[in-house]
Amino acid sequence: QIGAAWVEILENGNYLEDLFASLRRVFIGYFLGCGLAIIIGSLMGWFKRVDWSLNPFVQIVRPIPALAYVPLTILWFGIGEVSKLFVITLGAFVTCIINVIAGVKNTPLIYIDAAKTLGANDAQLFFHVGLPAALPYILTGLRVALATAWGVLVAAELIAAQKGLGFMLIMARRFVRTDLLFVGLITIGVVAFIMDTIIHKIEKHFTRWMEVKKN
Repeated sequence: QIGAAWVEILENGNYLEDLFASLRRVFIGYFLGCGLAIIIGSLMGWFKRVDWSLNPFVQIVRPIPALAYVPLTILWFGIGEVSKLFVITLGAFVTCIINVIAGVKNTPLIYIDAAKTLGANDAQLFFHVGLPAALPYILTGLRVALATAWGVLVAAELIAAQKGLGFMLIMARRFVRTDLLFVGLITIGVVAFIMDTIIHKIEKHFTRWMEVKKN
């Protein structure tokens, strides 16, 4: 039945429209949120004054679920694309930034001392020592933020959307189409798994210097 439902929505064109609508939202919100998290988190992890200034804000916002902002974003931006992208961006940001801060702060002192001995200045220490040392943490944060982005996206589409996988799920529930519900759930799981695998491959490539157990 699930296979037949898949063929049905592929033939009428709705499936690909919903899939691409969700992918577009995830990509934009995810990259905006993680990009901001990497920039701000790196500065907070390396510079104490930046950390003192922004840490209270981050710690206050971080425990609030991104979905709690959905009613607010609808009031501010309506039910269009901006509200969905804002919530996804926020969810990815607060999930990723903690890993970035922790990674930069945990830069081994031996790396910093060795670079200073070789004549590195402050900018070189930040870009060529701190950020590379934090890369494993950052990439882990990217993987966790990806799952958050998908979760927030589907919830946002369940509330207010005319296209997307979340919209497909709510319509399947409305018409009591359990087969379509499973099509949507499987699609989200498979697409998220593929994206996570890509990030994991990138992680393994850029962290080859680490002495860790190979899985």
